Amino acid sequence: MPAAVVQAEPIPFDQLNLAPELALGVQDRGFTETTSIQTAVFPIVTAHRDLIASAETGSGKTAAYLLPALNRMLNADRASKTTTPRPTKMLVLGPTRELVVQIEDDLQGFVYHTSLTSAAIFGGTPMGPQMQALSAGVDVIVATPGRLLDHLRSGAPTFEGLETLVLDEADRMLDMGFWPDVRRIVSNLPHSRQADGTGRQTLLFSATIPDWVLTPLKELAHAPAYVQIGRRGAPADGIS
Repeated sequence: MPAAVVQAEPIPFDQLNLAPELALGVQDRGFTETTSIQTAVFPIVTAHRDLIASAETGSGKTAAYLLPALNRMLNADRASKTTTPRPTKMLVLGPTRELVVQIEDDLQGFVYHTSLTSAAIFGGTPMGPQMQALSAGVDVIVATPGRLLDHLRSGAPTFEGLETLVLDEADRMLDMGFWPDVRRIVSNLPHSRQADGTGRQTLLFSATIPDWVLTPLKELAHAPAYVQIGRRGAPADGIS
C-alpha cells in the first residue's frame, strides 16, 4: 500500500483551529508546534477518514489522533450530551496497562478545560470503580482488550454512539496475541465506514507495519489513508 502524500512539516498549533478550551489544554502542556505525524494526520482524522499510520516511537502519535478527534467532538452538535448515560464517542485500545495510563494522562491534560470525560480500563485493579464510570457514561474510553472484554461480558459499556476506534501500537497487539480479543470487541461496535461516508472511523497507529501486520489491519479499516513518517521501527530523534 503506497504512503499518502501529505504535508508533514511542523506548524504552530494555533493554525489548527482547535476549539478554544482544547487549545488551552495544549497550551498548558507547553506544546507550540506539531510534530510531523501530527501535521500529517490532523486533516485526515478531521475528515473522518480511516487511517493506517506508522511513525517512530516518541514522535507524538498519541496527540496526533487525540487532538483532531477531541476537536471534532467539541465542535459537533452536543444535543445528546444531557442524556444519561452519555454515549461513548471514542474508544482507544492499547496492548498494555502502562500505555493505557500514558494515553489517559495525555487525554486528561488536553481536556482539562473542557466538559469531555474519559475512563481508563485495564487489569490488575478492581472492576467495580471501572464499571461505575462506564455505567455513568464517558465520552472516551481508553482500555486494554482483555479487561474491556470482561466489562462487555458484564453488559457495559455499550457502543451504539461510537464514532472513532483507535488501535495504538497495533503491531504489539498482534505480536502479543491480542488480535482475537480485538476482533471480539470490534464485533460489538458500529459498522466501519461505508462508501457513503457513514459508520465508524478506524485509526490504526504503529511504530512498525510489516506486511504481516498490514494484512489484518486492513480488515478493520475501509479504504484507509496510509501515512508513514520516518523509518519503520526506528525511534524518533532524541529518543534512546
